[in-house]
Amino acid sequence: METSKLPLAQHFSNLRANPKWALKLLIAVVVVVLSTIISNSLIDYDTLLKDSGLSGQELEQTKTIGQISGLIGGIVGGIIVIGILFVIFLLISKIMKSDASAKSIFQLH
Repeated sequence: METSKLPLAQHFSNLRANPKWALKLLIAVVVVVLSTIISNSLIDYDTLLKDSGLSGQELEQTKTIGQISGLIGGIVGGIIVIGILFVIFLLISKIMKSDASAKSIFQLH
């Protein structure tokens, strides 16, 4: 790829030779956490639980449990999705008999 005349060919060749995946992993985790917090704050649990027939204290406890489990589930689920995508890209590169390393594949995200 170093001898290619395509735009940014040298840049991508350098990224493949010297991947910087730690910063990209950190950014991906921060985006997952922020999107989970934002989406969890936009859910109206009172409307969701009003037809459940719970009393005031039970309703508040259920609402709190729902918020906490939504945050934890969203964050863990997002990190699992990042891992699954990494494995899929790694398997595809191995099937295609590419010489790409795991570090250079991770920077595709």
